[in-house]
Amino acid sequence: MASGTFLPPGLSRSIVKIESGGTNNYVMTAVDGETIQGEASLQFDGSALTVGANTDGYDVKFFGNASGKYMLWDESEDDLIVIGDVGIGAGTGSGALTVTNTGSSIPTALLLRNLTAVGTANTGVNIVWHGNATGESMASQGVAWEGTDNADTYMAFETRTSGSPSEKLRIKSNGEVDLQGISTGGLINVGAPGNDWSAATFSMSSALSGGNQTISIANTSEDADSLAQVVIRVGGAGTSGDSQIRFRQYNGTDWVAGIDVSESSRWTLGTGTAPGAADAFRVTTSNIITFDNNQGANHDYVCDGCGRGEIEMFECCGAVAWHDDVLALRKMAINRDGLEHMAKLGVMNISTNNDGSEWLGINMQAAQYFTWSGMYQLYQRMDAQNEAMDTRLTRIEQALGV
Repeated sequence: MASGTFLPPGLSRSIVKIESGGTNNYVMTAVDGETIQGEASLQFDGSALTVGANTDGYDVKFFGNASGKYMLWDESEDDLIVIGDVGIGAGTGSGALTVTNTGSSIPTALLLRNLTAVGTANTGVNIVWHGNATGESMASQGVAWEGTDNADTYMAFETRTSGSPSEKLRIKSNGEVDLQGISTGGLINVGAPGNDWSAATFSMSSALSGGNQTISIANTSEDADSLAQVVIRVGGAGTSGDSQIRFRQYNGTDWVAGIDVSESSRWTLGTGTAPGAADAFRVTTSNIITFDNNQGANHDYVCDGCGRGEIEMFECCGAVAWHDDVLALRKMAINRDGLEHMAKLGVMNISTNNDGSEWLGINMQAAQYFTWSGMYQLYQRMDAQNEAMDTRLTRIEQALGV
């Protein structure tokens, strides 16, 4: 072919044509005015162009402008492999990468590969999102090896904070979900606004009209050693903080149950915001039970109006009289008036349950004081009787001249 002629044999126009059904098709090009022709095993059946040459183990190899940047097509693996960067919609801002499955039984997938022969810890593949023309990373998602044996992987998620991305969430190979950013964040609005889990607070504060806010812990195993428990723990050895549960009413009233570390780790229940502030009930580690009592069960003189008691006579809101503890204890066992009297003294507690039934309790500390008071009164009576008997015996002896 003459110099400067760039047409394949049999063509009279400046086009490249591959006839349908041809078997010896070729593509021609020119360098410095000299025509170069070569076979490329091109087959065209009227609708599809097939390239059958094998290049470096791949069916098609496309070179780009930059050195070491190319694209490979492997027909046997149905893989399109790009060595370098892929830009879609560059300059238009409207491009998108779409992976479509038209009904194959194989799941649709976008496959990212790291072709290193042996994986090392924290190496893998990432998807990175950039937010501007300077290429600043906004967020990323990636999978990496947990070790060096190509056995276990984890998935990590990063978001941009204070100008630089940092890991916030990691899903480990064993199924654990690790919130890397838990010190500054957490799980928020779980199920409803206000249900949050952060580094220092587990909060369920959403409105649930007509329902219950419930934390349920159930071990459904029937094994003998199965447990269901809630453990509240503060620090380690030497920690002075109290482990406690606080109950608060809408009007601000607080009841607290917990361990009073400052008082030999006794168990307490009382009003206020901390154990030991205003205990109504205490149990020591040696199982001694005490109740708070400010009434008059251990005093001889008691006000009939409010139950206040003193050792000596005093004036109060009701009639004050000497109180017979022994007789009161007997009355309590045989009639209702006795129970009500003991309730006024603080020894018994008569109230009503939510279902309307009556509830009868006993103040152990007040009952103990009451018992001691009754014992003292018995002692006084026995002592008085002994004196009377001694006086009578002396008179009899004098009368008999003994």
